[in-house]
Amino acid sequence: MFFIQIHRKLKYSHIADGLYLLFIFMLSIKCLKMEIDKEKIQRHIQKLHEANSAPGIISGIHNYCDRWCERCTHTNQCAVYKMDPRTVEEISDVDNKEFWENLSLNMAAMKEMLNQMMEEHGIDPNELSEYEEEEHIETTAERLTKEYSTEVSNWLKKNNETFRALMLQKAEENEAMVLAIDDAVEVLHWYAHFIYVKTHRAMQTENNLWGEDEEFDLRFYDNLGSAKISLLSIKRSMEALSFLLKYMPEQEADILHLLVLLEKSHRLIEQRWPTAMEFKRPGLD
Repeated sequence: MFFIQIHRKLKYSHIADGLYLLFIFMLSIKCLKMEIDKEKIQRHIQKLHEANSAPGIISGIHNYCDRWCERCTHTNQCAVYKMDPRTVEEISDVDNKEFWENLSLNMAAMKEMLNQMMEEHGIDPNELSEYEEEEHIETTAERLTKEYSTEVSNWLKKNNETFRALMLQKAEENEAMVLAIDDAVEVLHWYAHFIYVKTHRAMQTENNLWGEDEEFDLRFYDNLGSAKISLLSIKRSMEALSFLLKYMPEQEADILHLLVLLEKSHRLIEQRWPTAMEFKRPGLD
């Protein structure tokens, strides 16, 4: 895959990293075939540059966050948020034509920026050799977090009315408790799939992503950053489940099962990346 070799030739810069990751996603997006006005693409690129160079922006702050912009206290330092401050629900509405138009524009802009960078650095994509990606073998941590993702989603759906009834009951006693219950449920929803995605990324070996290159001494950087946000998300989810267990004793078996899945996953991730929690996320740690 020539994007990986371009990434190496650009000395693993933050811009190249972002472009590479976006292009991995691009490969499966049909909307890339949409025709977009070149002037519109250039205006979008200019907007990207302005957002990234705005005063107070912390480069890379979005790379290892939990994507929960509505709860983030650093949105004024995030170029991604400045580009589109709408909620996740608004941005991710796949039934909305605007969603696909914006996605297509972003992808087209990234493609143009990559072409410009290759030209600036004298890189001819036709001269790049073939890249053979090693087959990734799923780890136990990935399997467990995937299992958790499915089971917690099913459990939340199955108990939707139970949560409503519990909050109505507690509303007569303590309004703060209602908010706490609602928050715990929201936390579980938010991280349900996020944990697996970040664990999968953390468990990719450096050879899967970068290949062997002695010049690149930060080959574990992304693994550690992904592992840390996965561990933090697991901890928050475990806290939410433990809180709900106090008020839902009849759900003890299901909740304990989910906690076991998370605890095992947490232990396995820590075993693979024992220094993950020491990782300093840009602007967040």
